[in-house]
Amino acid sequence: YSDYIGDYDADAFTDADNRFELRMINPGVQVRFDQDQFQINGGYNLIRTERLFDSEFGINEFEGTLHNADIYATYQLSEVLQLLGGLNFQNTEMPDGENENINAEVLSPYTTLYISDVNGFNAELGYRINNHTEYGNNSTFNFAPSYNFTENVKLYTSVGTGFKTPTLSELFGPFGANPELEPQESRYFNAGVESYMLDQTLKLGVQYFNRQVDNIIVFTSAGGFENQDRQNDYGVELTADWIVNQFVSLSGHYNFLDGELTSVDATGSETTSDNLIRRPTHSVGSSVTLRPTAGTLFRIDAEYNSERSDVFFNPVTFEQEDVTLDPYTLVNLYGEYTFANRQFTFFGDVRNLFNAEFTEIYGFNTTGFAATGGIRFNF
Repeated sequence: YSDYIGDYDADAFTDADNRFELRMINPGVQVRFDQDQFQINGGYNLIRTERLFDSEFGINEFEGTLHNADIYATYQLSEVLQLLGGLNFQNTEMPDGENENINAEVLSPYTTLYISDVNGFNAELGYRINNHTEYGNNSTFNFAPSYNFTENVKLYTSVGTGFKTPTLSELFGPFGANPELEPQESRYFNAGVESYMLDQTLKLGVQYFNRQVDNIIVFTSAGGFENQDRQNDYGVELTADWIVNQFVSLSGHYNFLDGELTSVDATGSETTSDNLIRRPTHSVGSSVTLRPTAGTLFRIDAEYNSERSDVFFNPVTFEQEDVTLDPYTLVNLYGEYTFANRQFTFFGDVRNLFNAEFTEIYGFNTTGFAATGGIRFNF
């Protein structure tokens, strides 16, 4: 059970006495059955949410319920083949304001075949059918093969599709609802290489990825929710992890991201921006972990994000303006001490150690220096 109370601003650079409340209950159950090469897993959870917003527009209350049930089985066909099959059911509902409930259901059977170490070849092949009460049938797939040239070098790739339906609020809610919305659809591809060196204590990786999302749902002041944008992004990720010795571990990464966001207005004309909103073209991070004793751990990590583009709605001109967010670097520190046969752990976590000023969303504040601490215990 969760209960939140908070305040929020009216707009960018504009304070207000707005207040919100959120209450959520989320019970669930999981079951598992094992017998030799056959396993069955099942689960059910309920999410019941109530939200209240108190602002200059009055008091607005929202509520909704999600039922999610999933059951799947795995069977080891042979030493190199494993088959998974399952069924997922989701039901979402919300009141329509007239003592009636609006609901939508998704029934999704799926299956995946795993191939393990056939002369260094591994693969995962999956297929899923989504039957939605609003949109009928839609299918998605993923295929992820890999090949170990040696015990130290692996080549891998994957390709897949995705499907995301609009929420009930976007379809039938009180603000800007559009029952004609189309689902968002995506296509994804990546390929990379992993290599182990120095007696497998050093792991290096590089991968390329490309993703396209169609029919992105956006909210416009004129038309409410619409399928308006098309996103196409690509990039490269470099990673390194090194276990120097039993006391010291190092890791680092570099990400390059670029792409296009294409928007279509009411007249059908397209506008394309080169940079993706609030996503840095370059980001670099590193981490150092120290274990001076068996029960002691210290970790310091740092990350640099380059400048990003953002969109600002000007409340004076009522126009949408493009802005640039400055680059920033964050440093975080974490430490813990475990004792009494690992039953007790004292820990401390410091975020934004040097109190760097940065912006994630134009016109809104971000957290400065913050420290938390506590104790965990197990019996």
